[in-house]
Amino acid sequence: MSTQKATTTRSKISSGGKGARMEGLLARIESVRRAQRREGNFDCFGKAKDGCCDQGGCSYRSDCAQLSQLRF
Repeated sequence: MSTQKATTTRSKISSGGKGARMEGLLARIESVRRAQRREGNFDCFGKAKDGCCDQGGCSYRSDCAQLSQLRF
């Protein structure tokens, strides 16, 4: 996700009732994806389909599986 798109998305979500929590969640997702890229992994945090992930060596695997099951 580009920085401009992420900022626009955060702005739209922040205008809602749960804005602060959603903004924090988006910031966490962006932060983890940057860390995944630095570690040479796929930047796929939160994208696991139905909580299933094939990235066994990822440090964020359990958090990712939980996050990917949330519905926005």
